[in-house]
Amino acid sequence: MFKQTFVAAIISMASATAALAVPVGGTVKMEVYQRIGANSAQSEADPVNFGGATHLGTVLYTGLLDFGTYDGSNATTIYDWLGTGVGGSYVSNLGASGNNILSAPNINNGTATTTFFDIVGYSVTGFNFTVSHDDGFSFYDDGNLLASSAEPTVEIDTDVNGYNGGIARFVYAATNGNPSVFRVDADVNFEPTLTPVPLPAGLPLLLAGLGAFGIIRRRRAKA
Repeated sequence: MFKQTFVAAIISMASATAALAVPVGGTVKMEVYQRIGANSAQSEADPVNFGGATHLGTVLYTGLLDFGTYDGSNATTIYDWLGTGVGGSYVSNLGASGNNILSAPNINNGTATTTFFDIVGYSVTGFNFTVSHDDGFSFYDDGNLLASSAEPTVEIDTDVNGYNGGIARFVYAATNGNPSVFRVDADVNFEPTLTPVPLPAGLPLLLAGLGAFGIIRRRRAKA
């Protein structure tokens, strides 16, 4: 009886722990960069690598941060990958660049195609979370690096603790061929929702003032 009770307690604890993992979603902005002919160091999920890449455009995405493609032919496009977002939709100005191949080998000889996603959102409330990924990522809390992981060759989980709210910035690198996985699950009893980064409180007034100043200058010029 004790053994059965003990086993039942373990199962109950495991179920309770699993229930705490909830998906993170909301509305985020993604800047998309791509580098063709990249080696391992140039494919790491570090903003410094944007300097050697081409900026393809901007995506406004709403849905869960849960993307994944597993096509072994490596024929997945950027649009294909964005379309795997669970419950998601997006608008972008990528144009024909969205049809670019997302990821291709080989980082070992410097011929890889690497696509970087610079993902930014905002949360009033902080939370701990786990990033499931194949290829590297880094996470910044209000501009401060909180966690990073170099590109793995298989899907792994990386725990991120200590995010206290504010600007959440994920940099994800899809490289070296599929799979290309990026999923964020929070360890909380509510479902965190990221929102677009708010403008500074005084910025709308400042922009309005600058606009009025421009109008006054044009009127004076006409006079």
